[in-house]
Amino acid sequence: MTLAEYFATPDARRILLLEIQRTDAAATCYRISDEPYITDPADTPSSCAYSPIIGGSGLPEFRRVVNDVFDGGASTGFGTVTLASTSAAYTSSAGAGNAVMTLPRGTAVTLKVAAPRDQFAYSTAITLATGKINRIGGSSDGDLSLEIIDGSADIAAKQIAIDTAVAPLCFGYCRNVTPFLTDPATLKYTVHDSAVNDITAVYDDGVLLTLGTDYTKTVASGYFNLVGSPAGTITCDVQGAKVSGTWLQSTQQVIGHLLDRAGVTSYTRAYNSVPSGTIGLYLTATETLGSLLNKLMQGCAGYWLLDRTGVLTFAQYPLPSTATVVYDEKSLLDRVQIDESDRLYSAVKYQYRTNWTTQTQVRPAATAAQAAFAASAGLLGSTTLTPAAEYTYTDSPLLVTYFDGSADAAAAAGSMQTLYGVPRKIITSVVPYSDTLALGDQVSLSWFGSSYSGAVVGLGDVFDGAY
Repeated sequence: MTLAEYFATPDARRILLLEIQRTDAAATCYRISDEPYITDPADTPSSCAYSPIIGGSGLPEFRRVVNDVFDGGASTGFGTVTLASTSAAYTSSAGAGNAVMTLPRGTAVTLKVAAPRDQFAYSTAITLATGKINRIGGSSDGDLSLEIIDGSADIAAKQIAIDTAVAPLCFGYCRNVTPFLTDPATLKYTVHDSAVNDITAVYDDGVLLTLGTDYTKTVASGYFNLVGSPAGTITCDVQGAKVSGTWLQSTQQVIGHLLDRAGVTSYTRAYNSVPSGTIGLYLTATETLGSLLNKLMQGCAGYWLLDRTGVLTFAQYPLPSTATVVYDEKSLLDRVQIDESDRLYSAVKYQYRTNWTTQTQVRPAATAAQAAFAASAGLLGSTTLTPAAEYTYTDSPLLVTYFDGSADAAAAAGSMQTLYGVPRKIITSVVPYSDTLALGDQVSLSWFGSSYSGAVVGLGDVFDGAY
């Protein structure tokens, strides 16, 4: 019998384990459970006792939600775990024992669910979630409360700093950007704080200037110099950051560099079906990393979050496909709630090739195409489908993408058209804890002749020891 099969039996026992790993010199790890548990000599760690001090109902609801693409990113939440004592069993490089816990804010926490050790090895325990301690409380009764968070708030709060005296930041292919005039004496205009792939065009109030005659460029340092004083506003088209010889063009490449730049390097990263088309992102003021990640992933019709195991995940919004997990009326634990979505779009409008400098007027010598582009927010497109006569459709919100090409933007919008072009149902039910579901998993629910297949967009894990 596998662990999943065991957990599917009505009399299965589920033991909650908390492992709180400090970063002190001895690498102290406090080990806590909601009922007695000890590993065997053959386990790693061996012969290790867990203190059964988790009180209340154990782990509070662990919530994960993928928000609507047009409304924002994803969210997760843990809650507070109550412990009956401030002392717990621990292991460290110096040995093992029992001691009053020292729990600095940010201490790593791993939550696992295990079967009784006499039936299943410790190595089979399922990791429910990873997080870190945020706040600690207690009472005169000697109990202790731990608020656990997943770290996404800390990631989102990181800043991508822009020094306006030095340089903006340019990634991918950015059109009609306003560079920083960093040396008026030499008419030096900077587009990035280091090497760029190319500066493909320079404009003076919309009029295309000539390389060599009107300006020179130094792409290895991300700037160009005008030969003479400009008549108006200087803008340019730039193929941005070139890092270690590679032009960063795709969403994945740009996100990876932003994470590195912000110092978010301790998480494993996963990119699930993130489009590879060339994007453009131009930053002229300091912005939070969370805001940038939200913009870029929404532009891909996607989201980002830390999954239950602490993997920093970037993915497109899940669409229903072939089910990999099936629940029927024998396994559903509560009534099924079905709600029709109130959004039905006959077309999804999208924006691409962002214009980074809006100019309502340019000089007459500018081309008509450049004048029209400079006056817009970017180029626009729309998906189409044949509406069903019986349905009432509304206009979609504008899907703002950062793609440079229309085909890449149309593909993202097409994904949303698949979702919003037909009536969809939001189905809520309670299922047994036999499989650890994840956002985006494809599931099928069947009951009394009705059957629906869909993608998981919200989860709430409730661990109270019951079936």
